[in-house]
Amino acid sequence: MYSQFKNMPIRLKLPMMTALMIVLAVLAMGAVSFQMTRTAAMKQAEHALHAVAQGMQRSVTGYLNAIATHITLEADNPYVQAALTDFSGSYTALDNPEQALTKAYVQANPHPEGNRDLLYDGGQNTTYDQAHLRYHPFFHALQQKLGYYDIFLFDTNGALVYSVFKESDFASNLLSGKWKDSGLGQAYRAAAKLPPNTAPAFVDFTPYGPSAGAPAAFLARPVFDNDGKRLGVLAF
Repeated sequence: MYSQFKNMPIRLKLPMMTALMIVLAVLAMGAVSFQMTRTAAMKQAEHALHAVAQGMQRSVTGYLNAIATHITLEADNPYVQAALTDFSGSYTALDNPEQALTKAYVQANPHPEGNRDLLYDGGQNTTYDQAHLRYHPFFHALQQKLGYYDIFLFDTNGALVYSVFKESDFASNLLSGKWKDSGLGQAYRAAAKLPPNTAPAFVDFTPYGPSAGAPAAFLARPVFDNDGKRLGVLAF
């Protein structure tokens, strides 16, 4: 091929060389243009992803701030304070409260798991049943309106004296029981140490055993009465 080209007359070589140089120039320009376009597209994509990430961060931050506001308002609500006082007192009045409440609100609940919130009265005519019949409609409606998975009340000893959905953590102790190392247990311990008028404790998403291992995050805040006495903890 090279020998044939070498022996060609100059009048044929020049057009071929010119055409080859034009082709090479076009290819080089195309490669440069492609690289510039690719770089510009990557930068544009990076800017777009950064903007999306910032938007998501603002959304998540705004949502968490809204929940923090909700839980702060409810922890200061006299009705919630009264509910926690009544639930705590009626819980300790029971013989073996964890066993008694698990039997009444979990094992004997006519509604299946996931719908245990539909039971308003445990049917044992205890002071706890009376408190549950009085306060459960409020917390049930609050949970439904705010869209939280569950709402929890703890006494000062770590006992989960109330929850809307009565999962396997209900009536257990989150300081010493099976779920003490769970996200809810961590949230309780953090909130139980907080002084008044501080931001709620937050525990990020981890698998939560009582909810079949589904990821769950928790916000928790201490509840005080009007005299500053610590009543327990409210958690969302």
